[in-house]
Amino acid sequence: MNRRTFLKNTALGTVGLLASRPSEAASKAKRPNIVLVMADDMGWSDAGCYGGEIRTPNLDQLAAKGMRFTQFYNCAVCAPTRVALMTGLYRRRGSRLSGRMVTIAQVLRSAGYRTSISGKWNCQRQKPSSPLDWGFQEYYGFADMPSNYFNPALRDMKFGGFRPPVMCNRKPVRSFPKDYYLTDAINDHAVAMIREFSRGKDPFFVYVAHLAPHSPLQAKPEDIKAYRGKYMAGWDVLRKKRHQRQLEMGLLAPGCRLPENDPDVRSWDREKNKEWQDLAKKHPERLRQMAQAWRDRAKLTNS
Repeated sequence: MNRRTFLKNTALGTVGLLASRPSEAASKAKRPNIVLVMADDMGWSDAGCYGGEIRTPNLDQLAAKGMRFTQFYNCAVCAPTRVALMTGLYRRRGSRLSGRMVTIAQVLRSAGYRTSISGKWNCQRQKPSSPLDWGFQEYYGFADMPSNYFNPALRDMKFGGFRPPVMCNRKPVRSFPKDYYLTDAINDHAVAMIREFSRGKDPFFVYVAHLAPHSPLQAKPEDIKAYRGKYMAGWDVLRKKRHQRQLEMGLLAPGCRLPENDPDVRSWDREKNKEWQDLAKKHPERLRQMAQAWRDRAKLTNS
């Protein structure tokens, strides 16, 4: 099936679902559970199943038993891309949800699904602004971008930045334990939702919207230690190795060549902060830990 046919069939299916009553839509087919995970600003070659050197065995297993897409289009900016993901619409004017749009959570609710979001929303700032107003029943996360993974109530100690409130449904979370880490908290909430929804008979849609590896890059010491030194060869060597692996994995067409280096990115030989750049590459490891947590703590049936 080509891309045009896929989009056409998807659009027709969505229109049909919106036009149906919940009981009618539910009776047409068995309804699978859906877990949708988003990583913010992660390169498509970061995960192991896409040619990356970062260990992501659980994601690799899912890819081996499922389907890997080799084409993806985004809107180049965070908010309109997230709106496009939630609605299936290309947001050419403005960047937020509007009253004429319908989210996938609203559509699935009409088909009898239970819904939750864990993490970054960033789809609407004007009221109604909460994901609870757009089809989600449970919410732990934030509207925009916190700048401190260890205590979102504070700004980053060195770089400043934003501190939007972390919300638990409609209540702001004002204090955080000493061992708090934002990525873990997002994962824990998603796991809790999966476990709670699994106790019922209704299918569920769990949307896990990470901030990582979007800046600021803040990792736990043990994660930094695990990857220290692995990127000291530099990005010029890294991109060539990843490109070669993608060719070998069949993700790229034979003969596909790397483009010329971005003229605005200096060569590794001229980089003055090699140690900092080395440590900045480890965040997709959090995806591995989240997948492992789901496997260990929640039994995903028909998902």
